[in-house]
Amino acid sequence: NISQKFLEDGEQLVTISVRGATNPEDVAAEDVSVATTLRVIAFESVRDAKHHLDNWHTGTSESEPTPDWRAYEHRTRPGIWRGRTLLWGKEEDRFTFLGLGPLKAASAQEKLS
Repeated sequence: NISQKFLEDGEQLVTISVRGATNPEDVAAEDVSVATTLRVIAFESVRDAKHHLDNWHTGTSESEPTPDWRAYEHRTRPGIWRGRTLLWGKEEDRFTFLGLGPLKAASAQEKLS
């Protein structure tokens, strides 16, 4: 579940809630030695995100490409198997990303320079 909220001055709050995955590909429910986590990456640049996905889908590199702009990664805790469904957390795991918007981002960048 993804929720998006626009705040003052162009700020944006995006929350991704993870509850479970049924019959995930390439994961054997019988293999309890496998710890399955979910990884979410938020890219500041659409170009960086597309480059990352292209590289991941084609498998052209052993390592991930380094983004030109900022990227933020979050991972869930290992999921727990219930039948053929992987569940995360007691209720859900949440990832929250906050974007400052163009005006506040420019001001923050100026302060860092």
